[in-house]
Amino acid sequence: MTRKKTREYKATLCCLELDEVVTLSPHYLEKYARQDETVRKDWRFDILHFSECLEVDVLADRILETKPDIVGFTTFLWNIDKTIQVSSRLKEKNEKLVVVWGGVEATIQNERYLEQYPCVDIIVIGEGERIFLDLLRVLPSASTAQLAAIKGISFRDQNVVRRTPRAEVVKNLQEIPSVLLRSEGDEAIGPYQMIETARGCYARCAFCVWHRYAPLRYFPLDQVVQEIKYLLAHPRVKDIYFGDSDILASKDRALRVWETVVKYNHRNIRCAFEVNPENIEPEHLDFLKNTEKGHLEFQCAFQTTNPVINKILDRDFNEAKVKKNMMLLRDACRTHRIVIDFTYAWPYQTLATFISDTLDPIMTLDPDYIVGLHFLVLPGTKFHDDPKKYGIIDYEKKAPYRILETEAMSRYDVDNMNTICRCLNAISSRHYVRKSLRYLIPHIKSKSCGEIYAELAMYLISHGGADFSREPFVRGHLMKYAEELALQNSLPGEVFKEFKRIVEWNLSHAPVENPVRFGGGPFSR
Repeated sequence: MTRKKTREYKATLCCLELDEVVTLSPHYLEKYARQDETVRKDWRFDILHFSECLEVDVLADRILETKPDIVGFTTFLWNIDKTIQVSSRLKEKNEKLVVVWGGVEATIQNERYLEQYPCVDIIVIGEGERIFLDLLRVLPSASTAQLAAIKGISFRDQNVVRRTPRAEVVKNLQEIPSVLLRSEGDEAIGPYQMIETARGCYARCAFCVWHRYAPLRYFPLDQVVQEIKYLLAHPRVKDIYFGDSDILASKDRALRVWETVVKYNHRNIRCAFEVNPENIEPEHLDFLKNTEKGHLEFQCAFQTTNPVINKILDRDFNEAKVKKNMMLLRDACRTHRIVIDFTYAWPYQTLATFISDTLDPIMTLDPDYIVGLHFLVLPGTKFHDDPKKYGIIDYEKKAPYRILETEAMSRYDVDNMNTICRCLNAISSRHYVRKSLRYLIPHIKSKSCGEIYAELAMYLISHGGADFSREPFVRGHLMKYAEELALQNSLPGEVFKEFKRIVEWNLSHAPVENPVRFGGGPFSR
């Protein structure tokens, strides 16, 4: 049952963004809803993308300038605190305003947020297109009975939080219109652009919630190809991130996507893909060996070789296959970039086992960059439901839910590992460091590759850190560490001399490297 129209209504959909990323969720909601004739007649939409660094009052005033009847927010780990503040300010200024939240963070904590924060009225659980359309048919003055009839939401009835039965996901993604090809004024286009060729995830990793809300489904491939061509030609786009859980989930689709990028990427835009190394096939390697164009970047997850931890994480990990495939990928990618994501501070992990079971195999694979991610005890996972069972002593009780202490690591140990991994991220970002260490490490017989990288990180930390904005200062400490290492291992003077030459040559000849702006997909987090 829909409400009787008395006037035209306004829905303002917002997302507080990181950097210049444009989240597609609000655009999907609008485009899907506007397929409905009644919504087209009754509703007008504004979509606002803000930097989450802006002041709360500035954000609230800009939203209210649109004269909304309802305001929707897409929530993530990184913007939930500011979203709460802005929603509260909106309610202070207009208590009749209906505030609706969606997104991953609101989904996994929907009842808690409604219980603790009166600034939010309704939370959409999971993928929101159909649910939001159902809400528009009864808002802004919906009765309790009308809301209770909508599947996939939580809402407040007086002082009681109610949750309706789970809504069905859109099984055929052809039902959802493109927000890139049909974006009025290119509102969904930004410098650091996201694109979906699929939704959902086939994996069942215990530390992730992606698979809990949607199975793996694909957007029509012809549509995806047209979207890629459009983005590659768009002057506003600098980087493209393919937000699929694993582009290799479908071999043929991956090849078609890569072929399109290589053919139409005339401006050499970086195109980043989440990749599960176990799914690399000979056809993928053959394609990459035979193309130097496209500026492809593969973000590969490699968590740990420790079988006990992998079992706890519910990860089927074939160590031999992953290492073999990664080496083959390395050999095939002469001009493309390989990034390895890893998570640290797992249950039962120590610094020593992190170095032996994660860092050592990763650095042996010679990636172009590494991204270390702090283990998050996400609501909806077994680690959050029963932390003591998995040796978790303490973690942050609100986003981003970082692990703080485990049975294997004290708070100091976790903080120390976090500092080391941040330093490792910085070290790996410098071409001259990677190239020079690649030459030096085989000459060191007393330490493994991972041990040397970890030791270098700790050495730099103890001498002021790895802030490469102070490049000569950090480089000096790198040279000092290498010299001490050479002396400890009685290396010939020619080895250290060649190390210095490689550092100096790569400083003057290496290309400028951009940081990894995206990453942390389901196989990373």
